[in-house]
Amino acid sequence: MPCDADDLISNTLVQFVRENPHPVGYVIRRGYALDLDSGNCTPCPSESINVEGFDTFCGTSSILTLSEEHRALSGWPLDFLTFGHNKIRLALIDAGRPLLDIQHPSAIYVLNSGENVSLHESNNQARQTFVKYVIAQIKKAGRPLSPSLLKEFGLT
Repeated sequence: MPCDADDLISNTLVQFVRENPHPVGYVIRRGYALDLDSGNCTPCPSESINVEGFDTFCGTSSILTLSEEHRALSGWPLDFLTFGHNKIRLALIDAGRPLLDIQHPSAIYVLNSGENVSLHESNNQARQTFVKYVIAQIKKAGRPLSPSLLKEFGLT
């Protein structure tokens, strides 16, 4: 799963993948965009994020199955990754190998994080530092996320 260092993943995603085996992989069709400048957390897609699906907006959205069968395919999965994250799902549909859609919002695309904030910290607790930073930015903007969302994405 390609995943940007500052994006957040639902703690239910691994369980979903384990309980729903798929021979090709998965695509997150719904998620959130969290703007750390404003503190706004917006569902994606939505009226304000008018895209066809979360996967067309954020690179942290596809999970590809790597099996012996796939290794025999020319260039798998790199040929598909060269299309760009927003075209992986459609490229695989065109190839007759569609991904399983995940409709539960399973990722948060973190915007305006200052790239990877943890790289600028001097301690060895990068994840904890980043989570504290995200929480502080949300609180500073005066728009805290719901307790259930904070828990699901490891922000507690």
